[in-house]
Amino acid sequence: MIEFEILSSPDQDILGTHIYQKSMMTVGRSLQNDLIILDDHIHLRHLEIKLDKKIHIDAPDSCIFYYSGKKIIEGIIYKLGEEIKIGSTVFKITKHIPNPKVDLLENFRNQYEEIELERPTLIDVLQNIELELKVIERDRYVK
Repeated sequence: MIEFEILSSPDQDILGTHIYQKSMMTVGRSLQNDLIILDDHIHLRHLEIKLDKKIHIDAPDSCIFYYSGKKIIEGIIYKLGEEIKIGSTVFKITKHIPNPKVDLLENFRNQYEEIELERPTLIDVLQNIELELKVIERDRYVK
């Protein structure tokens, strides 16, 4: 979950706080974006925001944005509460809760890998069977 707060924008009266339940979202002027800002100085698709344990912000097609007053052309790892400016719009991310489904999937993968590591390989199983057969064969002749 991510929460945006629009601090200033040409369409400030219709924008405010937005909450999204996505792990990847886009910001721009096009209606195909998740966060649509009708600012003439913003590209159709200005920013891509990817969420996991951290917030990654990238600018496709080298769109310019400002992060804490510094001009950014490539991506950044966002710190909660810092201001982002695109065009004449300023916003910040006020809340970020990593998607629990992603964490559950990661936990499942880690547990599966641990089980796989503990599980004997096929060669180990065959070697154990061979040893058991040798013991049985030996005991058969000893009696």
